Amino acid sequence: MSRLKQYFKNESYFESPNTINSSVAGIIASDGHIRERRHDRQSVLIIALKTNDAKLLEDIKISVNSNARIINKEQEGIIFNKKNNKYYPRIKKISILSFYSGNKWADDLYRNWTINEGKKSLTLMPPNNLNDMDLCLAYISGLISGDGSIYVSYSQGHKRLRIVALGTKELLDWIRFVYCKFFNEDIRGKVKKEKPDSKIYSLQIGDLRAIKLIEKINSLNCIKLERKWLKPEVLQYIKEKRQIPFFIKRLDNIV
Repeated sequence: MSRLKQYFKNESYFESPNTINSSVAGIIASDGHIRERRHDRQSVLIIALKTNDAKLLEDIKISVNSNARIINKEQEGIIFNKKNNKYYPRIKKISILSFYSGNKWADDLYRNWTINEGKKSLTLMPPNNLNDMDLCLAYISGLISGDGSIYVSYSQGHKRLRIVALGTKELLDWIRFVYCKFFNEDIRGKVKKEKPDSKIYSLQIGDLRAIKLIEKINSLNCIKLERKWLKPEVLQYIKEKRQIPFFIKRLDNIV
């Protein structure tokens, strides 16, 4: 029996959007890519993460009911030291999950989340087929799991919670639109270039809205990168804020 015949997965996994596959689609949109095999025109889906985040690949593998292998490898690269303006070699450990997905997965990912083939960092468009708020937020959770950050900043003795999303201008304009609907008000955060000469844009929300978004996404049935969404420092910050009566009143009045 050939290796291809032994291989299996849920072919209908991305057929109808739900919170779980929407979050996986967001991860694919940020950390995955789809390419077409030349010899048979069939699509291959590849998701690559740092080896430290390989559990997320295991979660996806289980969710799509597949026996695909997770391959660990090392990549040679370079790192730039800003202090002395020098480049140094480094070894990057990555884990790769590959699906010989056929064309149905590729078609469904494009139809429901506008995820196309090839490199998407400069071309990814917002989804056309997500009308439910929970589905939109689940997809955003996957995007931020891959291309975003959640952290507590320190400035002049004060702590602030921040959530930053990265992507194309069109995608972040859509995320901002979703945020405004979720919070039921216009938000201050603007879509702007990450760097003056960059083609990547960023969108940031902070403190009250960041807490509300984290609590909402952590209540959804979705697959997410736990070191971001369940970061102990972030959860402790939310717990401390939830003990302040004035803060609770402001927080509960957001939506």
